[in-house]
Amino acid sequence: MILTLKQKFELDLPVGWRELPPASVLETDTWIYEWVEVAGVPVDCRESLAGELKLAASLILSNLDQSRTWMTIANPADPSIIGALASIVAFEPVDSDSPSSVSAIGRPALPEDRTVSWMAETIETTIADHPALVLHDMFVFTFDRGPELIERYVGTLFPDAPSDIVQLEILTSNTSAFGDLVGLGNAVLAGLRETHE
Repeated sequence: MILTLKQKFELDLPVGWRELPPASVLETDTWIYEWVEVAGVPVDCRESLAGELKLAASLILSNLDQSRTWMTIANPADPSIIGALASIVAFEPVDSDSPSSVSAIGRPALPEDRTVSWMAETIETTIADHPALVLHDMFVFTFDRGPELIERYVGTLFPDAPSDIVQLEILTSNTSAFGDLVGLGNAVLAGLRETHE
């Protein structure tokens, strides 16, 4: 599946990644069963996955940044289960947004006033020949339903030509499901390409 961002970038989504509808559609339940059917989920797993999708939609609508493009990531051990949520956004830089400034990773999807972080690392790196900043942390986030331990990856890529910065965020409460979350996120961002209209 190919994801298009602002008509400037394209990104190949890995197997198991599925784009969610925009917020205006998430507010209804009508999309869920069609989404599950198109995803090719076995019939005996569709009901449980539909319940997970309702929870994911509620989470995005009540806690997360709805301006981002949201995706689900299947659990590698059981593709009928949502293992993580991911989002991506392209935004125009401000004066302080540069590969050497951690302020460029200051647009994560979760509201920071509801997090308590105790493990975090910020890595300056290169992804697909572009400078990038990577934030990887573990924290407790207070959702409406209560606190949960979350592992997060935020990769911010600085393409050369366009004026936009691209940021990918992955959030999972199943901290053992994906192994190297930084490696996963960097590999996805490495597939970003500019469109030439």
